[in-house]
Amino acid sequence: MIRSHYERWDNGLWLPATNRCVLRPKRLNTGVVAGGAASGGSAVTLNAAGTETYHAATTSLDYTGITVAAGANRALILTLSFGTGPTSVTPTSLTAVWDNGGTNQSMSYIIDGGAGFVLGRNCFLFGLVAPTTGNKTLHIAWTNSCEIFPCAIAFNGVNQTGGATSFAHSAFASGANTVTITSATGNKVVACQAATVAQGTPTGTQLFDDHANGSFINAQGEYDNGAATVAIGSSGTNSPVVGVDVVAA
Repeated sequence: MIRSHYERWDNGLWLPATNRCVLRPKRLNTGVVAGGAASGGSAVTLNAAGTETYHAATTSLDYTGITVAAGANRALILTLSFGTGPTSVTPTSLTAVWDNGGTNQSMSYIIDGGAGFVLGRNCFLFGLVAPTTGNKTLHIAWTNSCEIFPCAIAFNGVNQTGGATSFAHSAFASGANTVTITSATGNKVVACQAATVAQGTPTGTQLFDDHANGSFINAQGEYDNGAATVAIGSSGTNSPVVGVDVVAA
């Protein structure tokens, strides 16, 4: 080899000066799809939808209406629709413990109707990441005797940080049929409401709809796919409605 006819190039190779080719690094597949998230990313999916139950005026109950299945990055959302009658008392000091008497996992308060509280009715949401699997007892307690419609729903693929990181952008609306929640593609949005009249058709997938039980209140819950913003609720009116964004892992 006559070295004067060659020039040193990338990676220590000697290439002909008159026939040089450029060696380009191999482009790695990042998994990013145009207009979307990384293809390796996860989306929130349904694990289990619970059954709503009605309870006459009380200050505590044991809910067993959901069986959480095995799945990666699980989360549990509790919906509570309260009726307090024309006295307008509102439940306070709420606690919710999943697998009560077992692993005793305390659920985190997310939101209630707050200023959206409407005469004789209110709604609350609680959340928990990594709930123990199985058909466990969810013990709920509060002050001020109220009738109540509890229900729960579990998801897979949820951010496991907990709190407002996993259950984000919660909001309420008063005397309205929907609440607008900031969300994103791949997330899920959950809501519940209470009213003195039938609430109509849910905007997303119905979780429960109870217009038969309750001396004063009707209750409804639903969930929907995430988007930049999601208006979730029903076609009815005059309801306090609460909602939350369930964030993907």
